[in-house]
Amino acid sequence: MICMKGVLAPVALVAFVTTGRIGLAGPWPPPDPDKYVTTVSFTIRWAKSLRGFHTLADLQRAAGSGGKISGRNLSDPDPTVSYHWRSELPNIGDIGYMLATVRRDGQIAVDVTTVDNFEVVLNNEGSFVCGKCKPPIEIQ
Repeated sequence: MICMKGVLAPVALVAFVTTGRIGLAGPWPPPDPDKYVTTVSFTIRWAKSLRGFHTLADLQRAAGSGGKISGRNLSDPDPTVSYHWRSELPNIGDIGYMLATVRRDGQIAVDVTTVDNFEVVLNNEGSFVCGKCKPPIEIQ
């Protein structure tokens, strides 16, 4: 907790106030949950449900697993950590993937390849692009 004008405020709230983002409210670099396989099917409907997400925890809850860190670029002036998920439910055979690139400042860029082979690109600042959707969706 941090004291602001005599009031205790959660650190995550202070991070939002100072950066304008609420994507990362924890340690940097974030830990590796090492949970690559999800409990949900990455359908186009599921990918659309991600619109409006704010945090890495939101993505992890939606996927039903924490993901697996597949890349770290910590020495760059704009450090990033990349998380991967694989949607492979038993007896279905279709596979989907999600990659989230998390920046130290809380910005998160996400690329989803759905089980129906749609690509959806979005971020936690409101951008959402799905060229194969009918009608195509492009919110920048």
